[in-house]
Amino acid sequence: PGKPWRGFLSVSENFFRGTMGKTPPTGAKEEVADMNSSVRVSLRFKDVEHDETLNQILEDHCRRIADEFHETNHLELTLSLEAGEVSAHAHVAGKQTQVAAHAQAPDARQAGDLALQRLERELRRHHDKRIFSARRAAQRDRNRHPAAGGSTQDQV
Repeated sequence: PGKPWRGFLSVSENFFRGTMGKTPPTGAKEEVADMNSSVRVSLRFKDVEHDETLNQILEDHCRRIADEFHETNHLELTLSLEAGEVSAHAHVAGKQTQVAAHAQAPDARQAGDLALQRLERELRRHHDKRIFSARRAAQRDRNRHPAAGGSTQDQV
């Protein structure tokens, strides 16, 4: 009865649909959304054992990243089992931003945290590059044309 299971349900659909004794198939995508935030966070577990605690820890880490980098609008973390280890792939998309990171570890939490740390590092590099390259260019222009607003130290 109703719609067939699509493998992807929003939080509101999960809430209103309820579980009714049905368990999603292995590899199901879980959408974790905060209605107050414009950033969409997706966690996906493929053949990886997880619980609500792991969900909450990874979601909180994703939210911290999203709060720090306001240009992001979608953050996705996928954990899968590969060759006996947990492989984590993190991807963020946003305004002029497409960054990805990958990590492997024996434990799902370690793999997720490591991938998110690497993603955060890449986002910081990307963010600083965008911000500081414009500042360096402006400073270079001021030094070339001191009469147009350069510092008085250069003229003395």
